[in-house]
Amino acid sequence: MNRLFTFLLAVALTASVWAQSPQKMSYQAVIRNSSNDLVTSTIVGMRISILQGSATGSTVYTETQAPTTNANGLVSIEIGGGTGFNSINWADGTYFIKTETDPTGGSIYTITCTSQLLTVPYAFYAKTAGSYTETDPIFNASVAKNIKASDTTKWSNKLSSYAETDPIFNSSVAKNIKVSDTTKWSNKLGSFTETDPIYNASVSKSIKASDTVKWNNKLSSYTETDPIFNASVAKKITAADTAKWTAAIHKLGDSYGGGIVFYIDATGQHGLIAATTDLSTGIQWYNGTNTTTYAVRNGIVAGMYNTERIVTNQGAGSYAAQLCANYQGGNYGDWYLPSKYELNLLYLQKAVVGGLAGNYYWSSTEYSSNDYAWYQNFSNGGQSGDSKSISYCIRAIRAF
Repeated sequence: MNRLFTFLLAVALTASVWAQSPQKMSYQAVIRNSSNDLVTSTIVGMRISILQGSATGSTVYTETQAPTTNANGLVSIEIGGGTGFNSINWADGTYFIKTETDPTGGSIYTITCTSQLLTVPYAFYAKTAGSYTETDPIFNASVAKNIKASDTTKWSNKLSSYAETDPIFNSSVAKNIKVSDTTKWSNKLGSFTETDPIYNASVSKSIKASDTVKWNNKLSSYTETDPIFNASVAKKITAADTAKWTAAIHKLGDSYGGGIVFYIDATGQHGLIAATTDLSTGIQWYNGTNTTTYAVRNGIVAGMYNTERIVTNQGAGSYAAQLCANYQGGNYGDWYLPSKYELNLLYLQKAVVGGLAGNYYWSSTEYSSNDYAWYQNFSNGGQSGDSKSISYCIRAIRAF
């Protein structure tokens, strides 16, 4: 039986649907066959339905498509090109999206996936705001219903053209505030004289404009003399670091985070990094004992969990997962042995990463029995299971 994997961009193996403009929704899925191999560069048949009320509710919209998967088995489509999509009333209850897939490209759909649209496609819903009639009886009975544009103009021009008739306001000190007062507040350091005795006795009185300039330019002209700050890690933060944090858009093959970027998610800010060289060209998977480690996860970042499980189960020693966990490339301590899926992503980008031998590489994903684990042939891309006692190459990876 074929299987369909859908991805939330941050975490693997969950559905993801979002609203965009114009009125369409984007949908992504990874297609695998019964041998758990990716269905790559292949036309697949898909039928997409919008259900109302529940996962088995009435169908309010249906369309069919025949997209082509990419080299990673990923199919990306836009939903909403058919008749009737624009007339869906997104405010009328909950909605679910149902996808049916024929991996052979036909209309015999063998794969079904249904998930709730947890957030209403608000861009669609907001489009109706211009023609919306307020029916809330509480609002219709309140003074807010009678507010006109001219009222807001009066509020905006309160100090010039609006006459305040509120007796409470007229008897308060606020009535005497003038525009010149607000100017004085804005120019406190220049023309306004502070007479508050508490303020005059505080350290705040001595703050000058030049001080604030120093704070804003701390990384260039200001010398920090605080011994606590100078002894902390914050002192080492540079402008280049903040630039990386705010504009961290990456591409495949970038040197980053102690290695080479070989996978990037749709945001361009997160993905996977491979170490620059193999940690070993021949090391066994286990630490000399065949045990069930429960390192069976597969997908993005699944190798991190698997590596922790293996090391906890096998203990200290010289074996694949332990060697990756101990690696400190780029002064990072979160390297791990890739999962079966992550290892395949590395194989697909081996030309970008470079230095990968045309040999077998261990994954961290345990096979069906406790004495076998998954490996991949980097000559032809084939994946299979083999005895944990066999010595294969390993390449550590980390997520960012």
